[in-house]
Amino acid sequence: MESCKLILSFPLSDMASFEEASMSYMLEPGDYVAMVGTGSHNSAPAAILALGEKIVTRTVSADIGMTPANKGRIALMEPEAQRRIENIDGLPRIAFTERDVEVSRPAYGGYNHKAEPVASTLQDVAAGRVTREEFVGQMTVRELAVLCNGFGPGLPFGGMGKKDVPVTIKDEEGRDIGSCSNPHAMPGYCNPALEKYGIMSSVYKDGPASVGKTAWPTGMMIACTFNPELAYEFGSACGCEAEMCHVDSWLAPGLNLIRSPIEGRAFEYFSEDPFMCGLFGVQVALGAMENNNITVCPKHFALNEQETYRRGSIKKNIDAVDSIVSARAARELYLRPFEMVVTRARPTTLMTSFNKVNGKFAAGSHVLCTEILRGEWGYEGVVITDWGDMDMVVDGAEAVRAGNDVIMPGGPPVIAQVLKGYEEGRVSINDLRQAAAHLMNYLLGTKLYR
Repeated sequence: MESCKLILSFPLSDMASFEEASMSYMLEPGDYVAMVGTGSHNSAPAAILALGEKIVTRTVSADIGMTPANKGRIALMEPEAQRRIENIDGLPRIAFTERDVEVSRPAYGGYNHKAEPVASTLQDVAAGRVTREEFVGQMTVRELAVLCNGFGPGLPFGGMGKKDVPVTIKDEEGRDIGSCSNPHAMPGYCNPALEKYGIMSSVYKDGPASVGKTAWPTGMMIACTFNPELAYEFGSACGCEAEMCHVDSWLAPGLNLIRSPIEGRAFEYFSEDPFMCGLFGVQVALGAMENNNITVCPKHFALNEQETYRRGSIKKNIDAVDSIVSARAARELYLRPFEMVVTRARPTTLMTSFNKVNGKFAAGSHVLCTEILRGEWGYEGVVITDWGDMDMVVDGAEAVRAGNDVIMPGGPPVIAQVLKGYEEGRVSINDLRQAAAHLMNYLLGTKLYR
């Protein structure tokens, strides 16, 4: 029988758990037994990692926890009696301290709203002649509202066949503000072009199984191989086909957990295990982006673990799914795959979800879309909504205020919501400029400007 020496490594900070009382990720003092094997039911202790004192790896302030009305009524993640691990005598004992643990991550610098506007085009930003803040500062409120939406009529899916529906709004002189500059773009799946500013249309294409060319195995089947290298190659192949289709943002990978094997989108996701979801999501993302001129768009952020009535039904008078979850469960399980992909693969697009989280729509959650995603994870790209009727989910102005930068499919109906919200003070000029600046971060990384 042949044998080989195998070296395994992982960041020690990955062992940290979240403590709600202190709002911190921490490693408790004690012995951590490293198990090695082919699965949880076929593993054996290999080493002991010994920690002498408590280490706080990160402290946060964004609270996504339950509302007071639900606290104490639902038992989640209650500690269980620890399983006794046998045969640990004589194992290598490795001591580690705080200096061996990653204790922080860089945060997003934010938008400098004090910058003076400069007459320029996006090519000037790409060349470093002006900042993105100086660039977006020259735009009117109506132009910014157009940029906050996808290009097209913005109709619900059932109304896509309607004719003579406007695809943009007009400026004060009666001219169309937005247009489509990309012959390969489909209305509702692209950003509006504002050609006077050198802003061109980028193309989105759905996934995660493919972009409609090759019938690849689904995410669930890829994860069943337990082969990260294969996931990387899958991402590379799908990214290649996306580039062949002139796609800028591939709407994948799906990072939600498979809570039920018959859940409506389970085939798009990887696993019920958050680390597996994150690991394979990272590999698919890196494979797609490192070998092709595209970005991926992780989805659906966050806790979109049920497809049926995830955004409710007006006809049936059914409210949207509400994912009631503790802060610890949210952070250790449901947000973990997104955090891994955002911080390790660095995509420049990300999609929010329709459902509610602890009573608030995910797409309307400032905690999710801004405080955690940007403030904690340092995300610098553009945040887009899931495709659908925003009047059923989150008002366009409220979505932008929460941290969504582009509302899909958007169009004149939601542009009107944004403009009304601006007039009523529910979304500010700085919110609109910030959304436009985030969109520029994404566009500048596409093949349109490289």
